[in-house]
Amino acid sequence: QTWWPCDVPGLCWCWKDGTDRIAPAPPSGLEVDSALEEHYTICDDILTRAAFDAIAPNSRPPYTYTGLCDAILSYNAHHTEKAFGMGDAFLRASELASFLGNTLHESDEFKAPREYLMCGDNKIVNGEVFCKPCDSGSFDWGT
Repeated sequence: QTWWPCDVPGLCWCWKDGTDRIAPAPPSGLEVDSALEEHYTICDDILTRAAFDAIAPNSRPPYTYTGLCDAILSYNAHHTEKAFGMGDAFLRASELASFLGNTLHESDEFKAPREYLMCGDNKIVNGEVFCKPCDSGSFDWGT
């Protein structure tokens, strides 16, 4: 495990030194469907590879069907509240639709692993590409 499970009240709070503490998200009050297997992911029954490919036909790593399914498995292994695994099939599908709508929008339909503008101006040093500083005074708006 690379992190402490921060959804357990009283066990820990997630924070970085010098910042405010962030309490765990409050429990949803929903139950994990008892019919679901221990290592269930939405990929098992609602989100198929064909559906993923249809909504994100030009996706690029790290946005892959396998990557998403593995991330859900990893998250759920360390949290009481299961991503896309709480409540009935309708609620799970609704949560997935909301998640995909937001993440597809924010990532240019899974084509941009980071903001395009952030690295719109870069420098290559010893073969490595570095983004220039993010402040507008250091950014070359002509590129």
